[in-house]
Amino acid sequence: MNTGNLNLFLKMVKDDYKLDDNQVLVVYRRLLGDDREFEIVWRLFKNKSRNTRGGVDPFRPLLQELLT
Repeated sequence: MNTGNLNLFLKMVKDDYKLDDNQVLVVYRRLLGDDREFEIVWRLFKNKSRNTRGGVDPFRPLLQELLT
């Protein structure tokens, strides 16, 4: 896993979705444990602006799942 990408992802998600430090920690722990899951989530996050239809954020449901 590229820790630079993980740290960048966490910073961007925290800023974009106004997450608090505890929420960021939950996402961090979840993604740190599974390289494959991180790569999938990272790719979906990077492509979210291209996949937005009608103002619906396709990444938000995935983020909610990561936080549970």
